[in-house]
Amino acid sequence: MVLQAALAVLALLGTPDAVHLDYQVFVNIHSDGTVTERTVTAVIPLTGRGVQQYSSMRVSFRSHMEEVEILQAHVSHWRGGRGTSQASIATGPHSILTRTNRLESSLRETMITFPGVEIGDTVFVEIERTIDERGVLLVVNVDPSDMGHLIGKKGATIQSIRTIMRIIGNILWLLLGGI
Repeated sequence: MVLQAALAVLALLGTPDAVHLDYQVFVNIHSDGTVTERTVTAVIPLTGRGVQQYSSMRVSFRSHMEEVEILQAHVSHWRGGRGTSQASIATGPHSILTRTNRLESSLRETMITFPGVEIGDTVFVEIERTIDERGVLLVVNVDPSDMGHLIGKKGATIQSIRTIMRIIGNILWLLLGGI
C-alpha cells in the first residue's frame, strides 16, 4: 500500500532529470583586484532529457576580461567495462553570435562535450574562471577643457575616481550575476 502511494506520488510529480551529487563554488578575491572562481559539479542524469542536458555544457566568457580553464571534465560510466571517458573541450565564438552572423571578438564560449553519457553515469566538471580588475568597463566622459581638473594635482583626483569606479564596477559585476 505504501509502495503504491509512493509510485502514485512519483507519477504525479514526475522524475527529476538529474541528481546533483556535488555542486561547490569557491571564490577568492586577490589583493591585486583579480577574482578567481572555481566551480565543481558532479551530476547523474536520470532521464533521457537529463542525458541530453548534461552530455554537453557551455561556459561563456569575455576573452579580454576573464580566463576560463577546464581543470577536470569526464564521465564515469556505471556499467562495468566502460570505465571513464574524458570530455572534449573546444573554445570559439559564442553560439549566439554565430547564429545572428555577428562576430564580436571578445564574447567567447568553451564547449565541453561528454562522450557516451547514459542514464546513471556520473558527469564530473571542475572549472576555474579568473576575472581581472577590468571585469566591468565604466567610462567617464569629460570636456577637454576640464581635463586638468579631472586629473588634479599629481594625478590624485583621477586616482580617487578610478578607485571609486573600480568599486562601483565590482558591485555592478556582482549584481549582474558575474560571479
